[in-house]
Amino acid sequence: MKKVLLIFTLFLFHISLNAQDANDVPNEVPNIVTDRPGQSDAAVTVGDGNFQIETGTQLNIEGSIENWTILGTLLKYGIGNKFELRVLNSLNRTPVFYATGPDTYQFQASDLELGMKYNILNQSSIQLATVAHLILPLGTTSSGDINDVGFTTKLLASVGLNDRLGVSSNLIYSYGGQGNGDLGYTLILSAALNDKVSFFSELYGTAVDFKDLSYNYDMGFAYLFSPTFQVDFSFGFNLGKEARLQSASSYYALGASWRID
Repeated sequence: MKKVLLIFTLFLFHISLNAQDANDVPNEVPNIVTDRPGQSDAAVTVGDGNFQIETGTQLNIEGSIENWTILGTLLKYGIGNKFELRVLNSLNRTPVFYATGPDTYQFQASDLELGMKYNILNQSSIQLATVAHLILPLGTTSSGDINDVGFTTKLLASVGLNDRLGVSSNLIYSYGGQGNGDLGYTLILSAALNDKVSFFSELYGTAVDFKDLSYNYDMGFAYLFSPTFQVDFSFGFNLGKEARLQSASSYYALGASWRID
């Protein structure tokens, strides 16, 4: 009987130690997933109850003309694990040219975009999602004659090749109230160089009014300071015949993203 009690006591003590060890293991915080750097949107949502800010500055150069996005910001809020609400806006500095007198710059707020992302499929190596944005003409424009409400829709797909390498693509249609709208695409290869640094290489382009499809390339890096805070840098340029003409363009971008769980 004493042996039975001793064995039973040791058994309970073993269970107690295992339970204590399990409670001491902290819950792993998932790494932040962003829609920057680059042109592609990720095919996953921000997560239930999470609020995420993605912001940055970007210099766009076309020939001798410089346009500066002083601050472009995307706000996200997760409702469930498949749905997120989105708000997008930017403050820009654009050049103004005069026939007489010196050229100058003016500051403009972009049109306000309100939207959502819905995760259709989220398996271990395959993600599929859709994005829809309503574009409200509340910004300041230089012409002042385009006041139509527009929209953008995207189909997002991502495939994980292994633990550190993945391929993603976006198919994009946008309509600003005039013409047939624009059709766009992205194709991106991303790689985790280590636990902190990731790299991407991307092709993207747009067929404005479904004509003259453009070809562009960009690349960049992101550094993960913590599971909820990331900084990034990217640059890109156009390819094809435009790159050999005065319309050759490029961009340089720097940004940061953080998630509030």
